[in-house]
Amino acid sequence: MKAKVSIVIPVYNGANYMREAIDSALAQSYENTEIIVVNDGSVDNTEKIALSYGNKIRYFSKENGGVSSALNMGIANMTGDYFQYLPHDDLLHPDKIKIQMEAIQKSGNRMSIAWSGWNRFVESSHKKLQFQIPLWYPRSCWTKRRYPLFFGILNTVTVLLHKRYFELVGTFDETLRTSQDYDMWFRTFGMNDTVYVDKPLVDYRIHEIQGTQSDKEFLKNCQNLAWKILQRITIDEIKKEFSSEYMCFYALMKYYHEVGWENHKLYVLQRFIESEAPISAIKGRKQLSDELCGDGRQLVLYGAGKNGRRLLKELWAYGIEASAFCDTNPSNTGSEIWGVKCISKAELTDIDATIIITFDEPEQVRKELLSQGLTRVMDYGEAAEILWRVCPIKERVLQLIQGDI
Repeated sequence: MKAKVSIVIPVYNGANYMREAIDSALAQSYENTEIIVVNDGSVDNTEKIALSYGNKIRYFSKENGGVSSALNMGIANMTGDYFQYLPHDDLLHPDKIKIQMEAIQKSGNRMSIAWSGWNRFVESSHKKLQFQIPLWYPRSCWTKRRYPLFFGILNTVTVLLHKRYFELVGTFDETLRTSQDYDMWFRTFGMNDTVYVDKPLVDYRIHEIQGTQSDKEFLKNCQNLAWKILQRITIDEIKKEFSSEYMCFYALMKYYHEVGWENHKLYVLQRFIESEAPISAIKGRKQLSDELCGDGRQLVLYGAGKNGRRLLKELWAYGIEASAFCDTNPSNTGSEIWGVKCISKAELTDIDATIIITFDEPEQVRKELLSQGLTRVMDYGEAAEILWRVCPIKERVLQLIQGDI
């Protein structure tokens, strides 16, 4: 018999959306699930709606104590082997559980934690926008334990994990009013590499009364949690998740710089300054240069927008100078962007070059370039994988962070 999955839905005054969440749980194609609805002291029609489902769900009611306490009541009463957290205002795609359980089984480890892509479901417009993990995060790192948590690329509703983790690390922290899910994932994800399903399996609703949107404490709690992790992370954990201290603090420094978490940035900046780049990675810079622009090849960044300019700086930090931009906007042709000339698409066939496509969706451009006989073509994601194997030059990184170029 297939392992049972318990879908736990905590609800506080959720009469406006909870029926959609429950229906999405009941519509799962996976054959062995239970839906547990925990009423966390609601004063609206939550109970009436829940009871209308009869024995299709398991219903529990308690005094208001916060999301963590409701989740913990669900965990205490679950009979399943795996746990799925579903906020009352979000939706699971019909095959969510089925696809992720198959991925866990395929991994060969029942303790593998599965997560996936997701959609932003904008309530005001009823539009679904698929979340794209930024291209500069190497795909090979996405499943490295807590890596996705450090950079905010994981949506909590996509997570599916074995109930054994609660015995190993404890249940949700009831002293946290928000960010309790990320606290839990930091405790559990640190134990194993994860399994990522590259499909949007959750609709994460964006609306005005959403907890994470309206709660002023949410950002502060996330910052406090990140700070706590920074203080506690060990060298062994860093190596498993980032390969080296140098690359760990380099990556985190860039992230905190971009999101404006100044105290966090200053802390990891100092750790980065104190760390040493691995000798093997330093030697790899020559190989990197040969791979991208050896034998006199030029290096062209296809796309002069935000991604292209970001990659230009990144390459510079590694000691690699881009020769040119090529952009779909003809008005950019002939101009200079940050000191780098912008050439026309027609000029690409006249030069020997490695071309890196910086668009979020590179496949159509790749096909067009290959059809023109241009064979040295890669996308930003592939370039990010290559860069991750090496190490940037510390002095250049510090110049970038300090805004000197």
